[in-house]
Amino acid sequence: LDTKGILFMTDSLLASGDKGEIKEGLVGKGYFPQVQLNNYSLKWWPKADSMVITTSKNNFNFYNATANLEGSLVLRSAGLFGNGTLRRRDSEAISKSIKFNKEGFVADNAQFKVISDKDANRPMLLGKGLTVDFNQTKGIVGLAINQNTTIDDTLGGASMEFPFAAYKTNINRAQWNINAKTIAMKGDVKSSTFTATAEEQEGLTFNGSAAVYDVEKMMLNISGVPYVTSADARIYPDKGLVAVRRNGEMLPLKNAKLELDTINLFHRLKNGNIQVLSRTKFA
Repeated sequence: LDTKGILFMTDSLLASGDKGEIKEGLVGKGYFPQVQLNNYSLKWWPKADSMVITTSKNNFNFYNATANLEGSLVLRSAGLFGNGTLRRRDSEAISKSIKFNKEGFVADNAQFKVISDKDANRPMLLGKGLTVDFNQTKGIVGLAINQNTTIDDTLGGASMEFPFAAYKTNINRAQWNINAKTIAMKGDVKSSTFTATAEEQEGLTFNGSAAVYDVEKMMLNISGVPYVTSADARIYPDKGLVAVRRNGEMLPLKNAKLELDTINLFHRLKNGNIQVLSRTKFA
């Protein structure tokens, strides 16, 4: 660090300067990526093992300028951490705890979005309260809903939303394969729900154990669905498969079974071709 001035205090140190650099490499057990610092200022608390670095524009570039952090850096003996918005061409993570490693980064309690190349204003995926394990070398991103995370209820709790499909889910694990252009999800069918977000669907919700979102086709293919409740019926999709295309339109369920009504289940029908329209309507 080239400094213009350093102030030594009993418990900490203040410094600022025009230029500085974090050099790539392992120091002890901590890995540090290469970062160029311009017009920086820092405060270092040696006993707390914490050096907070900011720049005049709060901008830092990582991984050959493929990632940009708008926020601040925290340098510790364990490695380099970030707080703020980390942007890539294909995604964006907002987190107060980002840990940088050799192959990418891990962001805790993050808001994460996968950016669409078809519509800049509508992301492919919007996640809240996620742990994001981004391996840019392999092109694989692990997404997990942190069950212990408390999120303001006005935001609807931790979830993953697919704005193009107009569906959201609380399924607890997903993996975004950047090259294959898929987002695959797995969870416990008892607690994993899929909910339509379009107003005309009236909050249609059902359980499922897995799903794959096809980024190219904008299709959400859900499996392990025990049944879908619509109006006064339980609709059992064939092989437990439900497909949703753009704007929440569920593809017709072929060879489906029906039970009416949902309380007494008096009537049973099979070999149905059923179109679920909303929480209160099916044809």
